[in-house]
Order: sequence, then structure tokens, then C-alpha cells
Amino acid sequence: MLGPPELTSGDFHYWEIIKKDIPLSSYTSNVGRFMSEYGFKSYPALETIKQYALPEDYDPRSEVMEAHQGWPGGRELVERHLLKEFRPPKDFESFVYLSQLMQSLALKTAIEAHRKAKPSCMGSLYWQLDDCWPCASWSGIDYYGNYKAIQYHLKNYFAPVLIIPSADKKKIEITIVSDLPHSISATLQVQLIDFDGIIKKSFRSQLRLGSGGSRSCFQQPILEWTRDIDLRYTVLHIALTEKLRLLSEKLFFFVPVRQLELPDPKIQAEFEPVASGTRIILNTSGFAKNVFIAGSLPQTRFSDNFFDMLPGEEKEVLAFHSLASEAPESAFRILTVRDTYCS
Repeated sequence: MLGPPELTSGDFHYWEIIKKDIPLSSYTSNVGRFMSEYGFKSYPALETIKQYALPEDYDPRSEVMEAHQGWPGGRELVERHLLKEFRPPKDFESFVYLSQLMQSLALKTAIEAHRKAKPSCMGSLYWQLDDCWPCASWSGIDYYGNYKAIQYHLKNYFAPVLIIPSADKKKIEITIVSDLPHSISATLQVQLIDFDGIIKKSFRSQLRLGSGGSRSCFQQPILEWTRDIDLRYTVLHIALTEKLRLLSEKLFFFVPVRQLELPDPKIQAEFEPVASGTRIILNTSGFAKNVFIAGSLPQTRFSDNFFDMLPGEEKEVLAFHSLASEAPESAFRILTVRDTYCS
């Protein structure tokens, strides 16, 4: 079923991204009153692929992988957009992982555009939740119940308070969207940080947000923040707090991920058995992009996954699984975007 052609009436289905070779930014210029259907494909978890493919089939172009496509032309769509945003993956596992990040980036672009357009746009329903067969599809949960990157990220994309940064050749702008039924007084902190953790520039201000609105809270000339800065080595960290309580947090990059000169984050992990599964404590000395903890135990789920880590940050993650005895450390693997590079 197709939505109405006019963006100003009724609900709207937007699938031009998969029909034409157009950039993700088209999501921002095609926002209707109620966005009732849009999405992007990705491959299921490698543990799911192992249920229907042998190692010799681990190639996106193999007959088995092509037979498990939820839509004709799906592979070409994923590959085309993936290579615009990320460096060529070194192996099949890296391709699967990056395809999920690509899906999450696409939906992030769409959802932020929809929420930023409030109150003109007052609804956003992505396609889709789960699968009825194991395949590469638009889902956030694959056929065997494994979460893709988007399923972990959606809790942030649809959080009650959302930070939406943007930048062009002239300025940096930060919009804050609130779905709270009451106004809040908060502190906005903006820091430009390099991948070694050195703060290059910072800004701090007090602001008041009305209930249920979308408001531009920060606009500054981009040259004031980026002059003499190599943007391939930096990230903009934005945090909104209310009486020391974190309301929202966002990392923003000025260049595509493929242009970032990501360091080896040297992640250290500790594993501790707990009643519900395994507690994992991560530490990193350098910036880590989209830390993915892969679990080999059936239907392992995590309290968080596919997250960024700033230099010196410690992160605690709970892995929920049904193993009665202590899960061995070998049941978990850690992957970051840096690990997908060919060299």
C-alpha cells in the first residue's frame, strides 16, 4: 500500500532510498505529517546466518545468501550505501556488522528528521520489528530473536528527550526535542574532543525547554570550532543534564565514518557471572566506534550494544543468557569499526 503523494496530508510511506540511488539526506527533505512506513535492510546476526549457511557460503553474493534476501536487489542497496559511509569491510563478519550499522544510521537520519519537524510531523513508524523467516531484511530482531544494532539504538532515537546536532559550511546547530509533558531547566554542555581524549573546545549554558517541543538551542559559526582542527580525529560530545541527571547525550562527527582515522581502542574486558547471566566491564584508552559484543550462546541479549566509548570511559554491560553455569569468556567477542579495516 502506498501513502498519499502529498507530504502535507494523511500518512506517508517513504521508500525512495531503496528505489533510487539517492543519499540518506533525502529523509530530511521528505517529512510528512505522519511517517507511517520507511526502513532500510541489513543482514541478521552471524549466529543466525550459521543456521542456514556453511562457511563456504559466507559471501553476500553466494547463492545461499542471495536466496535469503527479503527483497530483490537488497544486497546492492546495502553495499551501495555501506561504501558511502564506511570503508570496505575486510571479511564477511565485518560486512554483516557494518550492514547493521548502516541500517541504524539510515533510520537515525529519518527518525531525527521526523522528530525535529514536530509539531508538523507527529508520528514515525519504522519498518519493521521482526522476521517470519531467516533472511536479510528490514527488521530490528531477526528470526531467531537476535537483536540487530538498530534494536539497541532505537531506545535512544525515540527517547523522551533527544539531542539532534547538525553542521554545514557555515554553522553548527543543536536542536533539542522534548516529548515530556512538562518544562525542564537543564544544562547544555558541548565539547570538541580528539580521539586521545583531549578537549579542544567547550561550551556550557543553562536553558529552559518547554513541554512537547522542538527547539534550536545552540548555533555557532563552524570555523570558531573547527579552525586548525583535523576533523578526522575528533568528535563533538553533547550532553544535557538536569540537576546532574543525564537527560540526553549525543556524539556527532563532522565527516563520514569512512574518513575517520580511528585508533586502536585497546579495549580491556572483565567478565563476572551474575544471576541473570554475565556482567561485562569494558575500559578503553582510545576512542572506540560502535563497540559490538557478540555472544555465541543462543539468544544472548545485552543491556546495551553497538555503542561508542570515549577515551578513558568505563562501560558496564549485562549479558542475559540461560546458561546455568558460568559462561566462558570465549562465549563473547568484541568488535569495533576499527576492526573491520583491511589494514
